[in-house]
Amino acid sequence: MLEARPAFVSRQRYNRDFLLINDLDTETPRHDRAWLAWLILLVVVSLAACGVMTMLNAALSGAALMILSGCCSAGQAQKAVDVPVILTIAASFALGAALEETGAATFLAGTIMGLSQGHVLLSILMVYFAVSVLTEVVTNNAAAVLVIPVVLSMTTVMGVPAEPFVIAVMMAASASFATPLGYQTNMMVFGPGGYRFADFLRVGLPMNIFIGLLTVLVIGLVYGISFY
Repeated sequence: MLEARPAFVSRQRYNRDFLLINDLDTETPRHDRAWLAWLILLVVVSLAACGVMTMLNAALSGAALMILSGCCSAGQAQKAVDVPVILTIAASFALGAALEETGAATFLAGTIMGLSQGHVLLSILMVYFAVSVLTEVVTNNAAAVLVIPVVLSMTTVMGVPAEPFVIAVMMAASASFATPLGYQTNMMVFGPGGYRFADFLRVGLPMNIFIGLLTVLVIGLVYGISFY
């Protein structure tokens, strides 16, 4: 990523030394107000952590304070909102609710429990790789939201905490290496780098498996879940 004046793009657009992937229109940050931005962040986290406000209300209050205090402009705040991602998450919540209401989440949870024979760590592993496959096809946000109802149904039936499963979902949704469709950065380098689909499979698939096994291993150690 290179920060330059607008004229740089027009001068270097056809230069073989630079490859323009995306032109970012950014404003110069106000470094003199960095201390105030840190203070607002500390207050927001403290209010949410102490239960004074919900995370949503604390975050919205912090965003409003950032604009009112001049730490960022309204234009910067507007550009920071990724509308397609917001719409995707909203649609995913609707699909997640449909999975719960129709009983599909319970059915899928029961299927995973049956295959894992009630073994908690094996269930976490299966959930991880289910999310990993989904996130290579749809967005990581959608994959996480779709699987969360299944996870909650499963943990309720098994009588175990949902936190280890949720952490597995978070990691699986973030580890998208096997296809160029898995994440935006994969697609950004796909064309300019001259890669093929098989290149991602050859390198990314073993990486997905390695990260998945390592994640489940750490979850088992941290939460004291038996491997037997």
